[in-house]
Amino acid sequence: MKGYILDTNHLDLYLKNRDAFKRHLNSLGSPFVWTTTIACGEVLFGLHKNDKFANERGRAIIKFLSDEFNRPLNIQKGTHKVYGKLKGDVYKKYAPKDHRGKLRPEDILVDKVPNKTLGVDDNDLWMIAMCIERNAVFLTADKMGHVKTVAGDGFHTEDWTGHFRPN
Repeated sequence: MKGYILDTNHLDLYLKNRDAFKRHLNSLGSPFVWTTTIACGEVLFGLHKNDKFANERGRAIIKFLSDEFNRPLNIQKGTHKVYGKLKGDVYKKYAPKDHRGKLRPEDILVDKVPNKTLGVDDNDLWMIAMCIERNAVFLTADKMGHVKTVAGDGFHTEDWTGHFRPN
């Protein structure tokens, strides 16, 4: 059975269109759908940074996460290996030429190239590594072009934002 991991933008889509989202899942044969501790953390960050954690909407979002996704996926023992290779491959292909191949030993532990330059966010790379490990499809509205060029056949995305209209 196919499984899906929700990026934060699709977690938000699920929250705003819960019934339609579930109907769509049923039409696909009710595949597994997971969220990650990373996506949940991004949602909580958004609530905290906007001081909306304690208001009614914030409480509804927290309740939604605990009701619908009470066991988000965590990074596993080997996820760091997939993440490291993936980010390294993206770096080798997309880092500015003046950064590629010129790392001093002390630079190995420090990432000096911004995520924007690489075309992918670190949190997304962690979630993508989790997808690759589980052979799951990453539900995201992001293009993920840089990752797709280096990840090979083990990484797939779908964008469901066109399937739903807000309730």
